[in-house]
Amino acid sequence: MRWYLLLIAFSLVFMLYSPTQGYRAIIDGQKEDGQILYVGGSGPGNYTTIQGAIHDAQPGDTIYVYHKIYNENVLVDKAITLIGEKRDSTFIDGTSALTLTANGISVRGFTIRNEGGFRVDITLVVVCSNSSIANCTVQTTTGIAMRLESASNNTFFNCSFQGNPEWGGRDTITTWYAINNSFRQCEISDSYRYGISLHGTGNSFSNCDISNNGEAGIRMDGSRQTFSNCLFHDNGIGLEIDESRDHVINDCRFYQNNIGIRLWQYAPINVTVTNCDIYDNANSGIEIIQVTQKSTIRQCRIFDNGIGIAFGDRCQYNSIQNCSVYNNSEGISIADYCNDNTISNCYIYNNDQIGLFLDGCSNNTIQHCLLAENGNGTYIGRNCNYNTLYSCQIVNNRNYGLHMNGPSISNEGNAITYCRFQGNPNWDIRIEGYCFNNMIHHNIFSDQVKDVHDTCSDYWDDGHEGNYYARYRGKDQNGDGIGDTSYHVGAYNFDRYPLMGSIPSDPHVQITSPLKGFLYVRNQKILPLFITTVIIGPINITASASSNSSGIKQIDFYMDSVLIGTDTTVPYYLQWDETKLFRHTLTVVAYNNAGNTSMDERIFWTL
Repeated sequence: MRWYLLLIAFSLVFMLYSPTQGYRAIIDGQKEDGQILYVGGSGPGNYTTIQGAIHDAQPGDTIYVYHKIYNENVLVDKAITLIGEKRDSTFIDGTSALTLTANGISVRGFTIRNEGGFRVDITLVVVCSNSSIANCTVQTTTGIAMRLESASNNTFFNCSFQGNPEWGGRDTITTWYAINNSFRQCEISDSYRYGISLHGTGNSFSNCDISNNGEAGIRMDGSRQTFSNCLFHDNGIGLEIDESRDHVINDCRFYQNNIGIRLWQYAPINVTVTNCDIYDNANSGIEIIQVTQKSTIRQCRIFDNGIGIAFGDRCQYNSIQNCSVYNNSEGISIADYCNDNTISNCYIYNNDQIGLFLDGCSNNTIQHCLLAENGNGTYIGRNCNYNTLYSCQIVNNRNYGLHMNGPSISNEGNAITYCRFQGNPNWDIRIEGYCFNNMIHHNIFSDQVKDVHDTCSDYWDDGHEGNYYARYRGKDQNGDGIGDTSYHVGAYNFDRYPLMGSIPSDPHVQITSPLKGFLYVRNQKILPLFITTVIIGPINITASASSNSSGIKQIDFYMDSVLIGTDTTVPYYLQWDETKLFRHTLTVVAYNNAGNTSMDERIFWTL
């Protein structure tokens, strides 16, 4: 009798916990409500198709799918949870492999694919809201990997979306009226056209990798799309923005595309790009063209591109702030009727041809910028009118500091004021061609050989004060700080009121360690060398800075044109160590709270 009772008890336990019965269980570490239905397992009670299990499921149920290939087109029209046993070996393979139409669906752990279908086929269709897809791979060899249509508040986590890179292929993901969907830690790749064609509002992308898409990684319109900590690489264009507004791009990297970011077509408005690295893009790092307005690029590093930032075709009221633009063929280009844009507090250096290029543009302002070690610091071409260069440092460029040339159409009314020019071997400023009524005053020209040359008809003083020239040899008999004789700047141009003393810089900055002409060993000044400075071992680089007008905001330390540190508190210093024999150029740039800049340099050797 005892054995008979044990048999009955065992049978009851088996029935209660059979895969055909409902119970509360933990799968993948999460507790699920409702029944669990199984697909593809061995033994009685398992469904042979996913769709069969969905047919019998109720909202809140979970369907657990064992790993194998399921050749079916699955429609999920209930708020259920669909779990694959293993992502890489649990396949849903169909022409429209998976379609989600109910709100509140959860899918995870599948490879969803369309192999050998048609261009019109869509592997995954999402026509729902408040659903989640996680840890899935979505593939197509012919059509579209995923389409979001009238879909909102869905979450995609740790998914890979793979398109068709062959000729005639379509987008990896397309959207229509997609609102507030979130993509996190996803990969979007391998389309012939766009990784995502994004139409909608308020969608967000974080920690995503968008790569190997033929025309663009993402092409979007709509409004309020956000991107953070994403990678855009090996695309035609990394991110293409048109006919839209109020997008935010933060902390992203754009590299090895033809163009990193393009704002164009039908007036994108109020796009903000902050703290991004944009580099090694063949044509341009950033293009701001075709009536783009009121957009801001700030605190970005833009380097090793064809053109760092290219403005073109009637864009206006845009701003570039606190960016480093270096090692490009051209640094920043503003052309083709781009007016009323502002570039401020930027470090534009070591660009092969030109640091700043202006052509066919008006009313742009370049202020508080450093243009150093470029082929030419600034070039102002034809039909440039009423642009302003204010309080800039234009130093140590390999050819001209500033070259203004109107070969066929005149340049008129441009203002160059309160700038410092030094170390530009071919001229600090050269003006030629059809140029007139340009205003150049309150600048410092520190070069003793070629400082300024103007063959046009311009103003080199404001009617009371002119510029300071290190080459000026006139006297000041009455001690009013203005030379008694004019300074000839070429042709019929004279500075009638040359300044006798250099204009005090505000802010003022000076490198205090290492000093010029000393040997330093492990941060100790040992003995004078007179000829050069030599450093052995680590050293604390220190600087002093002051501003009579507004106080010091920060000090930036550059080594060989690369930013190596920033300090905002006194004493201003940076610990640095280099063990290789090499010649280095240390540049320290001070910013005051009014946005003005000043710099100091030191050249030394390390052993």
